[in-house]
Amino acid sequence: MGNLIFKKGFGTIHNPDLQILGLIDSNFYRNGNLIRTIEYRSYCDSLPEPEFKTCYTYNERNEEGQLSSYGQIYNNQLRWEWKYEYVDSTRIGLFETYYNDGKDYLKREYRTFKGNKLITITDTSNTITTQTKLYYNDIGLINKIENYESNSMQLGLKLKSYYDIKTKYKMSMTKILIDLVNKIIFND
Repeated sequence: MGNLIFKKGFGTIHNPDLQILGLIDSNFYRNGNLIRTIEYRSYCDSLPEPEFKTCYTYNERNEEGQLSSYGQIYNNQLRWEWKYEYVDSTRIGLFETYYNDGKDYLKREYRTFKGNKLITITDTSNTITTQTKLYYNDIGLINKIENYESNSMQLGLKLKSYYDIKTKYKMSMTKILIDLVNKIIFND
C-alpha cells in the first residue's frame, strides 16, 4: 500500500467553476506514520490559504504493537486524544478533549473483532449511542452494514439505516484485494 501525499480539488461551494483550485490537503509522514496534515481552502475567487494545520501523533503502541493512543497536537498543545485498551477481541477507546470550553465531549468506542474482521462498532456519549454492525460473505467481503441509534430518552437501539452490498469480480480475490475492497466499502 502507499501513503496519500496530497489531494487537490477544483471548484468551491460558492463557485462551481472547475478551473478554480478549491482545496489542497498536504500530508507529511515519518517512518510511514502520518505526522502532520495541512488543509488549504479557497473561497469564491481567493487563492487557497491554510485553514487547518494539524499535527498527529499516533505511533504510541503497546508491547503487542497495538495502538494505545492517538491524538491531535495543535500549536504545541494537546487538543484531543483517544486512549485505547484491549480486552479479548474488543478494542475500547476513550475520547477526551482539552479545549477548556466547559463542554463535555467525552466519548467511548467499542470495536469488536472476530479474527481480523471488524464486527461491531459501538459509540457512546452522554446523549446518544450508535452501533454499526458489519456482515461478511463467505470470502470475507462486507455484504451488509446496519446502523443503529439510541438517545437518552429511549430504551434499546433502533435500526436507522442499512446497506445491502453486492460485489462482482472477475479475478481471484486475494486477502490484499479483499481488504482493499472492504476499505472502499466501509472507510470509517
